[in-house]
Amino acid sequence: MPQNKDTYQKKYNSLVGRHDILVGEIESIEMQLLEERHHQKELHIFLESLNQQSELLGEFDELLWKPW
Repeated sequence: MPQNKDTYQKKYNSLVGRHDILVGEIESIEMQLLEERHHQKELHIFLESLNQQSELLGEFDELLWKPW
C-alpha cells in the first residue's frame, strides 16, 4: 500500500525523534558505566593499600582516605 508524502514524513519524523531519544539514553547509560568503572578502580586501589598494611590500623590514617 503506497504512502503519501505527508504520511511518510510524519512517520519518518516520529522515528527520528525516537532515535534521538534512544541515543540520549544510550549516552547516559555509557556515562554511568564509565563512572561505575572509575569507582570500582578507586575501591580496588583502596583495598590493595589496605592489604599491603603490615599490621592492623590502630588509629585513623588520613593517607588511606585521600583520593588517588
